[in-house]
Amino acid sequence: MIYYTLGRHPVAGIITGFVGASSGYGTGILITSNEPMLAGITNEAVAILGDGRMVTAVDNYFFMVVGVLIVTLIAGTITRKVTEPRLGTFEGTTTKEIKPVSSEEKRALKITGVVALLYVVIITTLALFPGSPLQNEDGGLVPSPFLDGIVSFLLVFFIIVGLTYGFSMKKISGTADVMRYSGEAIASVRTSLSSSSLSRSSRRFLIGQTSVFGWPSTVLNFSYP
Repeated sequence: MIYYTLGRHPVAGIITGFVGASSGYGTGILITSNEPMLAGITNEAVAILGDGRMVTAVDNYFFMVVGVLIVTLIAGTITRKVTEPRLGTFEGTTTKEIKPVSSEEKRALKITGVVALLYVVIITTLALFPGSPLQNEDGGLVPSPFLDGIVSFLLVFFIIVGLTYGFSMKKISGTADVMRYSGEAIASVRTSLSSSSLSRSSRRFLIGQTSVFGWPSTVLNFSYP
């Protein structure tokens, strides 16, 4: 819809989004829950060497940042120079109505933004305060309990942000609503991550690309379990 509202081909937006998410999944300017998870897996493997080496969640940070620039430039160039010219001008119509942001939503977003900023300021202050228990013995943050617990900090952050927006929009009035929305979110993730649905979706997407660009689809005519 973003591409469509900008007067660009929506199929190009679908392709760009899919490729961008696939190629740029491990890049970013912020530490996410992926980094501690991958660091933990790597440390399990490194422990075999027995020399006390340790990988932290920020060891790949510079690679992640550079990766953002490279992926953005390459994907953007290919989209504009190759993908969109081959698709041509989009002349279709859509019945999707894009509603403007209401005053209630703007108010809820402002409140949520302030709460999110306060949380970040509090955690940053606690992490940088001299003698903080979130620092290591030398007063640094690499490695430190702060990085070891980054997943917990992120979890609390998103819980607070979600609850703040829900209460501000009067979508949440008690624990029953929280449990209901949480259950719906988990159910949607479980469905989207099912192997069969991913396999079929990937196959349809790839075959769809071959038909759009005029490439032979026989090479993709295989079956998934």
